[in-house]
Amino acid sequence: MLEIIDLSKKYNSRVIIEKFSICMKEKKFYFLLGKNGAGKTSFFKCILNLEGYEGTILYENKPFDSYNDKVFAIYDDTPLYTNLTGNQNIKIFTDKTNFKNMHNSLITIDLNKKVKYYSYGEKKKLSIIIAILLKPKFLIIDEISNGLDYDCIKWLQKNLKLVFKDSTIIGSGHQFDFYDNLIDEILVINNHHIEKLPNTNDRKELRMIYEENFS
Repeated sequence: MLEIIDLSKKYNSRVIIEKFSICMKEKKFYFLLGKNGAGKTSFFKCILNLEGYEGTILYENKPFDSYNDKVFAIYDDTPLYTNLTGNQNIKIFTDKTNFKNMHNSLITIDLNKKVKYYSYGEKKKLSIIIAILLKPKFLIIDEISNGLDYDCIKWLQKNLKLVFKDSTIIGSGHQFDFYDNLIDEILVINNHHIEKLPNTNDRKELRMIYEENFS
């Protein structure tokens, strides 16, 4: 179980997140819902230990940053080695070379080409391939469907929970129909506070929840 205790984040005197606590169960998909600029990316960077914060993040009663090798993130700026090829990136991140059975909608990129020549969508696909091979304990995804072609989006929507069935997923995005049938828990970030919504059998669509909280 991932425990976040009194997490607070500021940039100088500007408060982004104020004292958020939660226990996240394993193998669940937690979705962070909020406007642009509300602090979603800052929240992810705190979990990834890419930025400083106040509070405590634990896994199995140990500092979460000691489990960096069990965490992978897919977002717009996922760090890849741009002067290396797709194949070389896969080898470095996963130490694997056999990925011939990867779904066709992903293997549409030239893995022998240097990543600096990849399009935005091709970089996203490479990140997804790496994540599938890594099978991380924790997967953080931010706007994962952005930049992908239709076939890949439909495959990912159908298979995301299956491919990462052993991962705890923490994600966000604005293509709400992509996520509606995937998520288990909803976190709303608004006015510096994060609130977990009750999980009910008749939960509304993300679009409706967003409109109720932000319109």
